[in-house]
Amino acid sequence: MDNKQPQSGGNVGHDESELSINGVLWFGVFLVVGGILAFGSMYFFDEGLQWYMEKHETKMTPMEKQLHDQRDVKTAVQAGPATEEEAAMPENYAQGHDRKWMEAHLKETFPGPRLQFNDEQDMKIFRDSEDEWLAGTGKDANGNIHIPVDRAIDLLAQRGLPAVSGSWQPPTLPTAVPMVPAQTAARK
Repeated sequence: MDNKQPQSGGNVGHDESELSINGVLWFGVFLVVGGILAFGSMYFFDEGLQWYMEKHETKMTPMEKQLHDQRDVKTAVQAGPATEEEAAMPENYAQGHDRKWMEAHLKETFPGPRLQFNDEQDMKIFRDSEDEWLAGTGKDANGNIHIPVDRAIDLLAQRGLPAVSGSWQPPTLPTAVPMVPAQTAARK
């Protein structure tokens, strides 16, 4: 194995005519110069584009400028709730200037439904109102009276369910589909 001879009869090793240090160095210089030119052209293009946009920007009249500024600086901080919806908001919604401003901005920007800001607080408020209704008594506009659920369970346990009079029928019965005899269907 130590007596390896190349087929061409030349020296063992690589062919130096295809790879030279000068070629690698010139390629590196080309990459550096090309990168500098690309960066420079993008920089000057960006600066030129900004100059063009500033030169050709639409000028606002004083009235338009005032309206634009009022829309940008709009705040929803008020002495008290302006609407019933704001009055119904939980206290933690109304505590900060940022939250009220964000609610007002979202209401103007996006139609409902929107994502909840604090879903845990909203769910707590919902559960508390449902528990209050289930534990309370009251009468609605139609004259229906509701009593606490625990009291209703006790009454049902003492008295039992009322007897059903008449025969019970499900509210919707399936309609019968007329059957066509197989011989008649084959003739047609």
